[in-house]
Amino acid sequence: DAAAAGGGAGGGAATSVADATVDNVLRRLQRKKMSTLHKTQVDWDALKQREGIDEELRASARDGFLEQQAFLQRADWRQFERE
Repeated sequence: DAAAAGGGAGGGAATSVADATVDNVLRRLQRKKMSTLHKTQVDWDALKQREGIDEELRASARDGFLEQQAFLQRADWRQFERE
C-alpha cells in the first residue's frame, strides 16, 4: 500500500505537470484564434491609452464631423440657389 501510495503521489505530480502543459497549449491555441481585426483593435486601443491621445482623437473626430456638416450645408445651399 505504501508503494502504491507513493506511486500515486508521483503519478499525481506527473499528472499536474501534464495538466499544466495541456493548459498552456490550450491557452496558446485560444490566443491564435484572435482575428486580425480584433488584434488590430486591441493594439490600437492600447496605443491610444499608452500615448494618451484618446481624448484628442475624439475632439478631432467631432471637429471633423462638424466641418463636414458645415461643408455639406453650404453645398446644399449653393445647389438650392442654382435651382
